[in-house]
Amino acid sequence: MRRLENVLESRHFRTPPSGRRRVVKIALLTMNAEPGGVVSVVWQLARGLAARGHSVTVVSDGGTELEKLKAWSIPHVRVPFYQGWKGLLSQRRGMREFFRSVESDVVHSHSRWPSMVALLSGRRPDVSTLHLDRLTSHGSIFDRGFVRRALSVWGRAVTTLDESTRQKLIGEFGLGGDRVHVVPNGIDPSHYDVPSAPERAEARRRLNLADRDRVAVFVGRMVDWKQPDAAVRALAHARTSGAADAKLILCGDGPFLPEVRTLAARLGIEGDCRFLGWTDPREAYRAADFLILPSRSEGFGLVCVEGMLCGLPVLRTRCGGCDLQVIEGETGWGVDVGDDAALFERFLAAVRDPERTHRSGTAARAHALARFTEEKFLDAMSRVYASLPEVRG
Repeated sequence: MRRLENVLESRHFRTPPSGRRRVVKIALLTMNAEPGGVVSVVWQLARGLAARGHSVTVVSDGGTELEKLKAWSIPHVRVPFYQGWKGLLSQRRGMREFFRSVESDVVHSHSRWPSMVALLSGRRPDVSTLHLDRLTSHGSIFDRGFVRRALSVWGRAVTTLDESTRQKLIGEFGLGGDRVHVVPNGIDPSHYDVPSAPERAEARRRLNLADRDRVAVFVGRMVDWKQPDAAVRALAHARTSGAADAKLILCGDGPFLPEVRTLAARLGIEGDCRFLGWTDPREAYRAADFLILPSRSEGFGLVCVEGMLCGLPVLRTRCGGCDLQVIEGETGWGVDVGDDAALFERFLAAVRDPERTHRSGTAARAHALARFTEEKFLDAMSRVYASLPEVRG
């Protein structure tokens, strides 16, 4: 596999007649610089494109993740997008100053609000990405119908994370099918691998888990729409169904965490749960047998890809990314959003049949390596950029 540091091949950005590789100037716009899925993807894109020899600038609010950009020597321009309508004039002023100082070949927006600010500043985004399987409200509680259309500024090229979201945009906003591209996110596989037997044993020892335990892992923010409570209730169902060795690891923090802890205690399974808070989930993946993600809504579910690369099959709801990740019964299992009975039964089946679960984990890793690596993500996004007239010329 080509290393991330390799320069971008000519099939992605055309090499000028002189034979010298063209440096493309790319501006990435996003709402904030705090830890989270969207920021992780934008930072990944910035680092990857810069490593391929292109000029990248990130435009966002401030936040703790800016230290990473500094370490990678990637320029950052602060525009206070999070101030919403109250800060629109200062946002517009900041964007106009940026556009005057940096003549970008590609402006790629990762949220609807920066897209609108960019348009008001004189430059419609060339590319826009929808990172969820739905649109979140921006700027107004009246963000629906005509107002939603007015607030939704789409680039000449638009990317989504799966086909169902692509079809939603085409249907709701009348975007041409050739304008909307499916570009799944990816993970650097060098950071995630299948643990050896000693590594697995050590990870379980650290988490006070026995070798015989059958362990699920949930990774994500503790917010209600991620439904970590459904994972806890799935564990309780397995225990009452006779799966005495079932356990659950929960990695993440957020406003819903106290309620989830209370639920586990009320169901009598608090001792069978491991609440790890914000942490690198790789040790949890090493200790687990499968990953559970019962969200009501998702963008793509990158934690699923992380788990798959570590040899874990995925039990998740059929929302953003599921159709790409889950080959039913082979790499994992999908259940409809809100179908708790199906979720609980699939959880119980994964616990009761460890050999099949292990085989599915092997298939899941092969599937992730074939489709969801960082290199494939960067290649696909580069092809979208290369379709733009300014980059082709």
